[in-house]
Amino acid sequence: MPPPFLKNAQMDKLKEFNINFSGLSEGFHYWTHNINAAFLTEFESALVENATVEVKVQLEKRTHLLIFDFEMEGTVPTDCDTCGQPFDLSVESQDRLLVKMVSERIESEEPDVIYLEFGSSHVHIAQYLYEMLMLAIPMRKTHPLDENGQPTCDPEILKLLNNNSEASQDEPDQEQSHSVWDALKGLKNKN
Repeated sequence: MPPPFLKNAQMDKLKEFNINFSGLSEGFHYWTHNINAAFLTEFESALVENATVEVKVQLEKRTHLLIFDFEMEGTVPTDCDTCGQPFDLSVESQDRLLVKMVSERIESEEPDVIYLEFGSSHVHIAQYLYEMLMLAIPMRKTHPLDENGQPTCDPEILKLLNNNSEASQDEPDQEQSHSVWDALKGLKNKN
């Protein structure tokens, strides 16, 4: 049965993200997966359309427990929130997923724990990797700082932003004296 977030057609396209653990011996096992545009198109409303990200997967198989350790590193093309220019945002993340084998499948309240019934043979990790990537992307995306701690944004745009900021500081704030709140205070005083 496919996970609730993927349809059967998507499962076929992302079958490389099925980890068949039933035939594996106890101990450590390793895989490497790539997250790219083809991967991201399988998710509705993806926050990004492309990525060049490598995910190293380590699975420790125990009797009734699977421990997945993920190490993600790569870049996501995006636009800078400061200067608006495109750049490759570096992303990296490490995470762990526990898969516990139980006699009756239960829904986990913990985001990093999955319960599977005894007799299950595989875990589909595509959704988990997608969420891991989305969480690795910061809310504010800006060019990195250089070795001197200075922004590497487009210098012409930074200059315009600084000039605009200085000009707005020099002007008195007329809007504040004519605010909606002053008008409301005036109504209160009339009563």
